[in-house]
Amino acid sequence: MDPTNTVASASGITINKLVSVDGKTWYGNEALLVAQKGKPVYYRVTVTNNGGRAITNLRILDVLPYDGDGRSAWGPTLTGAVSSDVAETTIYYTGDRPSENAATFTDGIGANTSAEGANAFLAVVKTLEQGKSVTLSYTTTAPAAPKNDDYYQLAINTASCMYAEG
Repeated sequence: MDPTNTVASASGITINKLVSVDGKTWYGNEALLVAQKGKPVYYRVTVTNNGGRAITNLRILDVLPYDGDGRSAWGPTLTGAVSSDVAETTIYYTGDRPSENAATFTDGIGANTSAEGANAFLAVVKTLEQGKSVTLSYTTTAPAAPKNDDYYQLAINTASCMYAEG
């Protein structure tokens, strides 16, 4: 199965999100994977600057799926810190479910730097040069004791980004 799940914008920025239940085989969000109760679910989000110049203050928001988001019947939580392959990246976490709107990107989600049990994160990349990418990797845990048959329902996860041109 082709793991490509890339979304491009008119500005030349692409965002690609992949998911895995074994940490080895990666799929785009269009794949239907079965997470085991209480077991890890792995994610990778890659944002690439295909534009004509560097971008600054790149903000990548990922609100993990949850019952009530309009797309999912259950949701995982982070089990550890989000890693970035770009050194000048700051990650903020929250146990809340922030809105995916402009205010969340500009105002942030708070100053919490503890990842354990978080439901969302905002990664801020100082500068992403033309032609370069940043990849965020993280692990979540599926609920160990989901309510009723929620475990057998969908949990759909997306990520989005916003930036200023340098």
